[in-house]
Amino acid sequence: GRSKALAKARAFQKEARAKSKLEARAAAAYEKQRRSEGKSEAGKDRPAKEGRPKKEAELAFGRVDFKAPGAAHGGGEGEARERKETRKDLLTKALAKKRKLEAMAGQVEGVVARHSDAMETALKRAKGEKVFDDLKKLKRSM
Repeated sequence: GRSKALAKARAFQKEARAKSKLEARAAAAYEKQRRSEGKSEAGKDRPAKEGRPKKEAELAFGRVDFKAPGAAHGGGEGEARERKETRKDLLTKALAKKRKLEAMAGQVEGVVARHSDAMETALKRAKGEKVFDDLKKLKRSM
């Protein structure tokens, strides 16, 4: 019982050490090959850093420009930020959607509209977006 488990553990450790040695040898050989290829490609007639373009950093300290096109969070020129809908707006939208679906209830278009609405909300939820379409909860939150 116990000796078998110990022998199994030792065999596993031996295998792991052998595997790590092989990986280290392979990494060293790869690094050596990379270095030798780099020397042969560089050549003696041209400088080593000739092919690299110089990066000119445009740094401005003490001032953050939010209107710059490359700004991380701010919008560019003329971009308006989308406002979050209020609960009242969400409630009116949900009521209008409910009335529209109830009006088409007996028709084929109604079934298709209900199905497409259900698929749309399911996809939004799957993406992680919050879907505010429950009338009871919307009324309670106001």
